[in-house]
Amino acid sequence: MSFNLSERAYTFMRNKLALGELVPGTRLINRTLAREIGVSLTPVREALNRMVSEGLLEYRAGLGTFVPIPNIRDLQELYDLRKTLECDAVGKAAGRLNEQDMAALAQSIRDMRDLLDDRESDDEDEPVARPIFENWRSADTIFHTVLLRAAGNRRVMEMVANLQLICQIQQDWDTTTYRTVSDAHREHQQIIEAIQEGNVEQAQKILCGHIDRAWAFAVQTYERRYMNGPHETVPSFVIGATTPRGKNHE
Repeated sequence: MSFNLSERAYTFMRNKLALGELVPGTRLINRTLAREIGVSLTPVREALNRMVSEGLLEYRAGLGTFVPIPNIRDLQELYDLRKTLECDAVGKAAGRLNEQDMAALAQSIRDMRDLLDDRESDDEDEPVARPIFENWRSADTIFHTVLLRAAGNRRVMEMVANLQLICQIQQDWDTTTYRTVSDAHREHQQIIEAIQEGNVEQAQKILCGHIDRAWAFAVQTYERRYMNGPHETVPSFVIGATTPRGKNHE
């Protein structure tokens, strides 16, 4: 039962991070989370400990648990690692995708296309509404997850899933435009077409460019958020940081 409640708390907080509801610098309050989730403090502490160990959150001694604020070097390392792991994984996945995988990939691409077809404006630089952002992010995550799962390395899949989420935390939903959605839709479609044609190198090249563009957007977001003030005060975080033994997240 304790494991199930801890998993419930963990999933709840991962979803809040993925949806951009917990922005960098946010302090997480145990009692507030416990009330929101409907569990006691123990499952919340267990979930927070797990997320700190995965690098999704950071523990600051005497202060509590926070959504991490990266510095620019941290971000570059995250995206470089994503590119290395994902571009290798798509090469392995190419020959292993089954009919169910291809159907899931095709559906994620259609879901993105629907978001573009339903828009009221032709202006690609118009920011998307919050529901559009959430649906786009969901379709994008499914696409990458299916490719990683097909590659057949569970540890890489888990590592990249955490890297993707840490990267997503840095995105501003209200500055994500239809151009972002359109570019992602086009590149996803091109990746699948290259795989279907047996051109693995082309699929890898497109995916690497896809991640490079996400990195460029992350830099813009970082500069908009942090470079207007004394950025030397912005703390960094380390992937895999652990909670000090015996400390509670209060």
